[in-house]
This record gives sequence, structure tokens and C-alpha cells, in this order.
Amino acid sequence: MVEIQYPNFSKSDSIIFSCIGYKLKIAPCIYLKKNEEFILKPEIYKIKEVVIKPKNVKTVKLGNRNIFTIQSAQVGFNYQKALYIPNKGIKGKISSVRIYMHDFWENNWKFRPFRLRLYEGGYPFVNEITKETIIASLEPKRNHWVEIDLSNFNFDFPENGILVAVQALSAKYYKEYAYIKHDIVKQRLNSLSVGFTLTKKSSLDIQSWDHYSQEQGWIKNSDFNPYYLIQIEVELYE
Repeated sequence: MVEIQYPNFSKSDSIIFSCIGYKLKIAPCIYLKKNEEFILKPEIYKIKEVVIKPKNVKTVKLGNRNIFTIQSAQVGFNYQKALYIPNKGIKGKISSVRIYMHDFWENNWKFRPFRLRLYEGGYPFVNEITKETIIASLEPKRNHWVEIDLSNFNFDFPENGILVAVQALSAKYYKEYAYIKHDIVKQRLNSLSVGFTLTKKSSLDIQSWDHYSQEQGWIKNSDFNPYYLIQIEVELYE
């Protein structure tokens, strides 16, 4: 119950009633003098998704952070090339993935779309955590590095490590969307490439793996021991 003492009001005076969860109401003072009860109607608020983060978020970058002696490894149509990144006690969420997309013969390959796939744990890499298909087609931010924001997916960094894979799409897809006209150019598959180095810049036992078919499964790339230039950024839990 509210008592309002305002005896000397004029006909143009009004009172504004507002309360969180209810619709605002403006009533003339004359109306209130004649009505002792005044009821506000409830209101439902629709707001956009709000992401709350601490002021200072600590992050760590993992994977092959080497930026020197860069070479390129071609990813055939529908094939995958991946880097396994073990977890040494880090707890947090994967905020982004960075991949060096480049080929020394075809510079435009770095702009082609590809599928990003994440697999939890070690070999045989059967537990894929990217249930939704993530097709990346982004302009590189720094030189040939393509960065994919994963903060909205809430992927925890698995305790048993993660395999970050780049999968080239089919020749049919690239032709349909006018990325290519022919399957082969300069005697090579007209697909895309991922950078690699022969030395790693990581304290972790990172490993490069290839996937050519479901029958073969994942094969550890040990021919010349490359380290694919793939990185993840993890937001650490407090």
C-alpha cells in the first residue's frame, strides 16, 4: 500500500508508476483521486544472449607456434591433415583455432573454404566433438594465418588432448561455388594446403596425422616428420 500526499495538483499533473517486471504506466492525478486501486500489468523482457567474462581473461596458446622454415603440405579433396595437441593439466575452454593456410605454387588457395574438425583424445581419434559442421572461409588475418573463433561453442579443452583437423572439401563443392574449374592444375590436385615445419616450437609432444579414407583411418605422418602449423588458444579457468 502506498499513500501519496499531493493535495495541490493541477489537471495536467500525472504520476509515473514503474517497477522491474511490469509495464510502465502514467496516470493523471485526477484518475488516482477517484480510484484507490491501481494495478500494473506484467511485462516479459526479451534480450539478446549475454556472455559474461572476467575483466582479465588468462589465455594460453598451444600447438606448433613456429613461424620459420615454413613449407606447405597439400590436402587432397575430402582428405584431412591434423595436429594432435596433448593436455598437460590445462583446464579451460578453446576460444580459437589458428591454421597456416598457404601453398607456394598457388597463393589463392588460402582463401578457399575448408571444414574444421576437432577430435577428443589420442589415437584412433574416433570421438569428434565438433558435432555441428564448421566450414571456415575466412581471409587470413596475419599473412597466411586463418583464425577461427570458437568461443560460442563452449568446447572444453579435453583432459586427454585434442586433434585439430583441416579437411578439404570435395572437388564438386569447389566447382559448384566457382573456386576451381579443373580438378588438377600444374599436375597437382587443385585443393588447398596447410603449412608445416620440420622443427617444432612447442614443449608438448605434438604429432601430425593424415586421414585419407575411412578404411585406412588415421595415419601418423612420419615420412619426413613434419609439424603442421596449427594452434589453439585456450581460456583458462580461474
